[in-house]
Amino acid sequence: MRNKYLIIAVVIAIFVGIYSLQKKQTYKESDFVGKWVTSRTMTPIHLYANGEWEIKQEDDTVLQYGVWRYEPGYLVWVNKQGDQFINDRDPVVSVAKDQFQVKEADGSLTAFKRTD
Repeated sequence: MRNKYLIIAVVIAIFVGIYSLQKKQTYKESDFVGKWVTSRTMTPIHLYANGEWEIKQEDDTVLQYGVWRYEPGYLVWVNKQGDQFINDRDPVVSVAKDQFQVKEADGSLTAFKRTD
């Protein structure tokens, strides 16, 4: 009888574990809106609520710009290079108050820290 309860407990634990792994944390676009510095550059990147982004120096010179959006589990960046629009879809690794991380195509992590 004792083994029966142990088996039931193990089966329940397995199902709970599988459910937890399948359940993805979702965030809102508003979680990413703001002025950020990244682990790749100290020049701030601005993510605006209207879906635009720009990397802008302190004198307001724009170095790079494009559009962005949040898809469940991913940040998608779009910018124009020459005559082409480039999409960069980065998995969101973590989100905490005033910071988040994404995984780049090469497998490296980029950390964002809020500055505003």
